[in-house]
Amino acid sequence: MVMAALTAIIVPTQLPERKPFAAQAAARPAPGAEPSPEDLDDGKRQTMVWHQLGYSLERPFTLAAVEVSTLMMLEVFYGWDPYVSGICFTAICSLGIAVALAALLLVQAGSIKESSLFFVAACSAIVGCSFLFDEGHAKAWTLLLAEAILYT
Repeated sequence: MVMAALTAIIVPTQLPERKPFAAQAAARPAPGAEPSPEDLDDGKRQTMVWHQLGYSLERPFTLAAVEVSTLMMLEVFYGWDPYVSGICFTAICSLGIAVALAALLLVQAGSIKESSLFFVAACSAIVGCSFLFDEGHAKAWTLLLAEAILYT
């Protein structure tokens, strides 16, 4: 509910006027640049919105599952105190927020493209998931490292 309220506050309710076709063609970016959503046709734009909606609905459930399972494993398998595991988990979440803000600043500055950032995030999630598997000798730090990679 909180995310829905924040989205309703942040998302604009009035869109800017659409540019005429000639002005739109003149303002078209270079061939190597990423296309903006305004340059896509209606079908592709609708598909993009549905993909974003699906991602926005799936991500909180996945992160909640990883959070709960990580805390449970730290307490049950490694014998950590709930207080200590909560402190470590809060530190990991804070690291994730800092990395997200840094990524936002880099994208806004034009240092990296959004598609490159999304690709790096997807690849790092795969690497982070590999640390979740216990081969019989894993320590608690591997679980915390996996959590940090998945969050960032």
